[in-house]
Amino acid sequence: MLRSLVIGRIGSAGHKGVVDEAKKRFAAHCDGSAELPADLRSSVSRYQDTGVTIRHEYVNLSKGELL
Repeated sequence: MLRSLVIGRIGSAGHKGVVDEAKKRFAAHCDGSAELPADLRSSVSRYQDTGVTIRHEYVNLSKGELL
């Protein structure tokens, strides 16, 4: 919980390293090469292109998976 809050706050402040890492981890989660912990998904997904996030959620829901 605290990790999610810290990532959200620092990323919102525009810290390039945090935003870049969030994008990298979300991409790995989308392509299936890494699992993204549930408590970090909202913090990490906020730094993605909206189309990418919506597309990923649609694909997961169409497979019957919940984020």
